[in-house]
Amino acid sequence: MEFPSKELWTAIGTVIAATVAAGVTFLTATLSKDAKISDFRLAWMDTVRAEIAEISSRCLHIQASSKRLRAQGTAEPQIHIEFAEDMLSIKRNIAMLRMRLDPNKHQSVIYLLTKVDNKEWSERTLQTGSTDLLTEFQEEGRILLFTEWQRVKKGEGAYRIFRPLSKYMFLFLLIALGIMATVAISEVISLWN
Repeated sequence: MEFPSKELWTAIGTVIAATVAAGVTFLTATLSKDAKISDFRLAWMDTVRAEIAEISSRCLHIQASSKRLRAQGTAEPQIHIEFAEDMLSIKRNIAMLRMRLDPNKHQSVIYLLTKVDNKEWSERTLQTGSTDLLTEFQEEGRILLFTEWQRVKKGEGAYRIFRPLSKYMFLFLLIALGIMATVAISEVISLWN
C-alpha cells in the first residue's frame, strides 16, 4: 500500500490547523461578545435594583415624615413644599426606570410603577395601603431581577449552543488526531520492515 507523499500530508495538516484556528477565533469572538452582553445585563440589573430601592425608600421617607410633620401641626401646603424635592426625585427615578423596562416583557412592573407614580405620598388620606403598594412593587421588581439573573446564568444564545458542541468538537479532534497518529505510526512501522 502506498501512502500519500509527505507534501500532501503537510498540506492537509496545514489546512486542518488553519480550519481549527479559524473555528477557535470565531468561537472566541462570539463568546466574548456574549460575555459582554451578559455584563451589560448585570449592569442593567444593578441599575434597576437601585432605581426600585431609591423610589421605595423616598416614598416611605415622605410618608413617614409627612405623618410626623402633621402630628407636629405643620400645615398641609408646607408639607407639600417640604417634600417637593423628594417628589421630583421620585418622578425622575420613575422616568429612568420606565425607560429601562421593555413594555412587552415587564408589564406587571410598569403597571405598579404607574400606580406608585400616581400616588401623592404626602397626602393624609393615602397613609393606609401605600406600604402594601410599595411591597408589591418591590416584589415584582425582585421577580424581574431574579428572572434576568436566571437568564444571565444560562448564558447568551451562542454560549448555550457552543458549550455542548465544544464537547463534540473536542471529541472529533481527538478521534482525528488518533487516526492521523495511527496512520503515521503504521507508516513508520512499514518503513522499518
